[in-house]
Amino acid sequence: MTKTIKKNMLFLVFITIILFSIGTSFLYYNFDKYETTRDIKNQAHTLKVEYDLNPELDFTSVMSASRITLIDNDGTVLYDNKTSFEKLDNHSDREEVIEAKEKGVGQSERYSDNLLDMFYYYAVSLDTGLILRISTTSSSFYSLILLMLPYTLTGILAIFILANIISRRLTYNIVGPIEKADLKSNLVSPYQELDMYFYTMREQKREIEKQVVRVNKRKETINTILNTMQDGFMIVDASKNVFLANHAFLEIVGLHDYEVSDSIYRFINDRVLLSKIDDALNGDSSSHKININDKIYQVYISHTEILKEGVAIVLFVDISLEYENQKLREEFSANVSHELKTPLTSIRGLAELQANNMVDPEDITLFGKKILKQSNRLLEMIEHILNLSKFDEDALDGNKEVFNIKTVIVETLVNLSNEIKEKDITVLTNFDDLMVNLNYRMMDELFYNLIDNAIKYNVEGGYINIDVKAANGITIEVSNSGPLIPSKDAPRLFERFYRVDASRTSKTGGSGLGLSIVKHIVMFHGGSIKVSTEKDNKFIINIPTES
Repeated sequence: MTKTIKKNMLFLVFITIILFSIGTSFLYYNFDKYETTRDIKNQAHTLKVEYDLNPELDFTSVMSASRITLIDNDGTVLYDNKTSFEKLDNHSDREEVIEAKEKGVGQSERYSDNLLDMFYYYAVSLDTGLILRISTTSSSFYSLILLMLPYTLTGILAIFILANIISRRLTYNIVGPIEKADLKSNLVSPYQELDMYFYTMREQKREIEKQVVRVNKRKETINTILNTMQDGFMIVDASKNVFLANHAFLEIVGLHDYEVSDSIYRFINDRVLLSKIDDALNGDSSSHKININDKIYQVYISHTEILKEGVAIVLFVDISLEYENQKLREEFSANVSHELKTPLTSIRGLAELQANNMVDPEDITLFGKKILKQSNRLLEMIEHILNLSKFDEDALDGNKEVFNIKTVIVETLVNLSNEIKEKDITVLTNFDDLMVNLNYRMMDELFYNLIDNAIKYNVEGGYINIDVKAANGITIEVSNSGPLIPSKDAPRLFERFYRVDASRTSKTGGSGLGLSIVKHIVMFHGGSIKVSTEKDNKFIINIPTES
């Protein structure tokens, strides 16, 4: 605004000076022309009167600054006080001479060759028929313009400088109050003429502030929702740039931040997923399963429009646990089917032999014992499977109670006393009365499986060492003198149905689930379990508890 006012003001001053200079020159030119023509006219009529009274008048005696020319009726120059008349051309074709012959008087004006001088001519017809012409020279309008040009330019420069100073002061006085107006708070008008505009601005400012609050609140709500989502969320615009992404998505792709203009190729390099995003931008929704950093994600890609522009919404759902559980269920089902089939096949075969009277009477007792053994193995396996299912479904009664850990161990040894005697195993114990606050039934199951496992995989005449002590909760160590477990198999001992030696397990009748149950019980109580196979097979368990 300031520049516009100054520019317009200086332009107006410039035009004014130019017009003034031209106008002044024009007025001076007309005035000079009037005075000049009047002088030569008076001289011509004065000389005419004198010549008519005295035809013998000697024009050489006439003192005049003007040019006096006497012309014969045929145009021949008879006298000229400025130039030798013998050298002059015939003047019969001159405008003022022709007009004087016709009307008695004639006048004309002509520019010089360089246009800087103007020649004025006035002719009168004398009584003798001769033509008397008076002429003089004056500055032309162009010469006046050129004459005034230096003064005009000097005036323009001086006035321009002065006008610039004045315009600055003037524009400052006009625009200053507007520039100093508080546009952030009260918006008070500096001039009465601007009251309406400032009122409108105040109303618009209030409305904008309300809209900003609503937009910020909505934006904050959306960001909060998106960034608290467990699933990765991303919007890709038509230019294949990331329009929006939440924290979960950035964590999935291993980035900390992003810019709105970042290309999708910075985040995703899976060709199939990129192709499906292209399809979504063209209106086709789909889904895709992808592995990122050892995690399985189900990606849903759908099309929508934002501000009339097609975009792709990409949702990453972590199905790693579900996928792993599915694999475990499939493996578990296959293992269960296989493990249950073995004792059932044995029971069925023995039963068929008896049903068909193919068993000698003296072998019936032996067959009965075999059927009983396989039935017990089958029941044990089913019970273990049911317990593991309860752990998986978190359906166990997890109530804790205070009891003496010694009681559980002694009761377990009593229940397994026959198995211990059959293998002539020596049981070494090192524990005192120790009160704990744990789940009694689970701890009974834990010791039963650990000691039963130590008996089954021990050698004849071997030993079992049970050591329980209070250390950061309770530490339980159960070791046996059986063949050492290979180090490569130690990490997998707690997997369901995993066996170090399948042939040995078939002889002992193990289900392959006991140690898996032990691990789940320890995990339920927030503890840890590990295996040491340096000198003997030792299972070390630590469970935090409150006495």
